[in-house]
Amino acid sequence: MGTTAAQGVALGTTVNVSDRPVTQQGMRGMKTAQGPARQVQDSSYYVGILRSKVTELMNEIQSLQSEHKQHERSMNEYGGLQKRHENLLNEVRALEGTLADYNLAMDKARMVGTDPAELNDYITEFRAKNKQFANEIDRVFVIKKQKDEETKQIEAQIRDLHELAQHKINELEPEKLNRY
Repeated sequence: MGTTAAQGVALGTTVNVSDRPVTQQGMRGMKTAQGPARQVQDSSYYVGILRSKVTELMNEIQSLQSEHKQHERSMNEYGGLQKRHENLLNEVRALEGTLADYNLAMDKARMVGTDPAELNDYITEFRAKNKQFANEIDRVFVIKKQKDEETKQIEAQIRDLHELAQHKINELEPEKLNRY
C-alpha cells in the first residue's frame, strides 16, 4: 500500500474554462427575474388557492361560533348570578335589620340601671302596640273590601239603568225619536 493520490475520472479530465460561458453574474449563472412564484398559473393553481382560503374561512367561522356559544353561556350564567345576588342582598338586608334589633337590645342591657324586668315591660308594650296596629290594618282592609263591593253594585245598577234607557229609546216611534 503506497502513498499515491487517488485518481478518479473527474480529476483525470482536463477542464477548459473557455468551454463554460461566464456571464455578468459570475460562475453561478443568471438569476431569473420571477422569483419563487409559480410561472404557469393554470386552473389547479387557483383551485388550490381557493381551497386554502375556504379552509381559512371555515376555521374563522368555527372560531366565531365557539366564541358566540361561550358568550351565550356567560350571559345565562350572568342572569343566574344576578338573581342569586338579589336574593343574597335581600337576605343581608333582613339580617342587618335583625342585627340592629340585637344591638339595640344589647345597648339597653348595658345601660346602667337597666333591669331585665324593664326590658320585659318594653317587650310587652311593643307586642301590644303591634297587635293594635294589626287590628287597625285588618279593620281598614275589611272596610276597603266592603267599599269595593258597594262600588261594584252601584256600577252594575248604573249599567242596568243605561241599558233600560237605551232600550226605551230604541222602542220610540220614528217621529218621537227624531224629536228626542
